[in-house]
Amino acid sequence: MTKEIVLDLPESLIEQVQMVAILENRSVNGLLVEWIELGLSLRASTKLLYPTDTPYGNEEAAEILSKMNQSSDLPLVLLAKEKQPVTNVPQALLVPSNAGMRVIAQLSIFNKGDFNRLRDYISENYDPLALEIASAKARLVEFKAVYKMSGKMRIDRVVAADKHQALVVVEGERGDFYMLQVTVSEDYPHKVLVCTFNKGAEA
Repeated sequence: MTKEIVLDLPESLIEQVQMVAILENRSVNGLLVEWIELGLSLRASTKLLYPTDTPYGNEEAAEILSKMNQSSDLPLVLLAKEKQPVTNVPQALLVPSNAGMRVIAQLSIFNKGDFNRLRDYISENYDPLALEIASAKARLVEFKAVYKMSGKMRIDRVVAADKHQALVVVEGERGDFYMLQVTVSEDYPHKVLVCTFNKGAEA
């Protein structure tokens, strides 16, 4: 039995959910239902950690998390030290975050191996200052190299996420791990300011 409800969602969240729905060829309704269910199950079981208590003893990550905690008016979301099972739960953690939605959208395009679309996505959704540091063409070369080395990526776990920053571990098809950090602007449409892909995160 189902019951119809009306959700009053921010325009930016609606746009990002629609984008993911299109990329994954799914209905917005089905996507929202899945994420809400996953979020509720995670809320009941996830252990929260202090911002400097990272799953890897990584001082650089701890420093990033500390800065995120100080700069955001939203609480950090940190997973327990135990590695999470292979589920979509980590993705549900990213949905409330503008940076997290950028992670989901970019990885969805990356995993399709559609590098023309990925180039367009970078050109359209990265801040001009970020593209001055590394052009869309240069970033595409890096993504192609990662894809050739590691194949498709899945979100293994979320180290931290707030409204404008996300730090996640992704696992490649060949079993290697990367630490992915994404920071977006506070103003809509929340363009990407920082996107780093560092190989070597621990399993």
